[in-house]
Amino acid sequence: MKLSNILKNIPFESSNWIDLEIQDVSIDSRSTKPKDIFIAWKGVKVDSYAFIPNAIKNGAVAIVTEKKMDVDSHIPQIIVSSSREAYSQMMQNFFGCPADHFRLIGVTGTTGKTTIAFLIYSILNELNRKTGLIGTAGYYIGKHKIEEIGKGPITTPEPTELNRLFRKMKDNFCEIVVMEVSSFGLDQKRVFGLSFDQAILSNLSYNHHINYHNGIKNYIMAKELLFDQVKPSGIAIINVDTEYFDSFRSNAVKNVRIGKNGPVDYQISKVSSDNNKGTSFQLIHQGEIYQIDSPLVGDFQAYNASIAFVSCVNMGLNPIDVCHAIKKIASIPGRWQYIKTNLPFSVLVDKANTPIALKGILPFLQKTVYRSRILVFGNVGGGDSIERRMMARMFYNAFDTIVLTTDDPEDEEPIDGVTDFLGGIPGYDKSRIFVELDRRKAIKLALTKASENDLVAILGRGNQKEFLTKNKILEFDDIIVTKELVTELENVT
Repeated sequence: MKLSNILKNIPFESSNWIDLEIQDVSIDSRSTKPKDIFIAWKGVKVDSYAFIPNAIKNGAVAIVTEKKMDVDSHIPQIIVSSSREAYSQMMQNFFGCPADHFRLIGVTGTTGKTTIAFLIYSILNELNRKTGLIGTAGYYIGKHKIEEIGKGPITTPEPTELNRLFRKMKDNFCEIVVMEVSSFGLDQKRVFGLSFDQAILSNLSYNHHINYHNGIKNYIMAKELLFDQVKPSGIAIINVDTEYFDSFRSNAVKNVRIGKNGPVDYQISKVSSDNNKGTSFQLIHQGEIYQIDSPLVGDFQAYNASIAFVSCVNMGLNPIDVCHAIKKIASIPGRWQYIKTNLPFSVLVDKANTPIALKGILPFLQKTVYRSRILVFGNVGGGDSIERRMMARMFYNAFDTIVLTTDDPEDEEPIDGVTDFLGGIPGYDKSRIFVELDRRKAIKLALTKASENDLVAILGRGNQKEFLTKNKILEFDDIIVTKELVTELENVT
């Protein structure tokens, strides 16, 4: 592709301009190849400007930067205001702007992104609207899960992987694509330049990403970026009952409000939920009452299902058909997933790793009569101490035994996460808490401590597959590992 075509719609200044033929776009000098264009920026951990010479040595024929660099005079330099923004737009151009060929729905929020995105995706496909899905539940085209690209599934992939997925979905005639949009992805401009038909806010609450954003205000502002990218003809769907709603703004032309009270467009009413029947409620809109029954457990699922309902109805689907489709969605990958076992106790895997998520699930774990409740949990590296200690108190009150371990420690020493956790429960009973920093061993320890009618809850990761350590990325999936350990125990017993 010609350099001028890759840079379409990107304001830039150039030095040593030549409209070269570009083979590929690179952001990693180690994998740069001949005829690539290399993009550099100063990141949180790495300043890739330092690797420009290596990228050129490996064959880069042009570079994109935010400042003039002293390089070979034969190398075209493209100087932009934001390399990350340019990267996103360049990858859209490189893959032929595939997102222009379908309706794009973005879901953001502290929790619920995966559930809402999966519900919308499932409803649409059930009602014969071929839809793609990008998020932590996996990558799907229509009703088929596709081979994961890069390191997936990632909540919001980097622009190269994202637009490669978009292109695959466009080539397979998807009418609609639903994607999770994280605060990281928004802050790092991974979706910059895309236009959304719908932007959805599930909720806002204090969580472990606050440290990355240097405070709750910046975290909320990152979420708001999605709503700046809604098409004039599009809509924003917002849960108004969430914490920090008063601090949130949407620049979408049309905003649809969902909640239980106050001035809302869709009112949630008469919510009931139990472990056996799922969640039932009424959704009231302009005098019409829709009865919605979902197999998903938890009062909070009324918000998730309501948002999915409103999203689909606003794409022209019949409300009654949408209600019927919701009733068929029995589970979400990696969320509230009981592991099938012949052992005399229950084993649950769930993603819950924030206070708002725990408030949703813990009442239902406590409603069911278990002889004893055993927890496996680890703090994500670099998290906020206040949040960690808040969750520690919640866990200590809800579980009889806690096995503390690690979860994506990254640059943090794993034991520091444990220390933070224990700081939230001064005077704790030491006989109830065990520390095992090896997560596989921690899960095994919890399973071996379980007896008849107990519950082992493995929380924090769900179906996440990457385990981020200081020096490398490991493969680790709680669901797969737990199933392996359960099989080992079944064979012993």
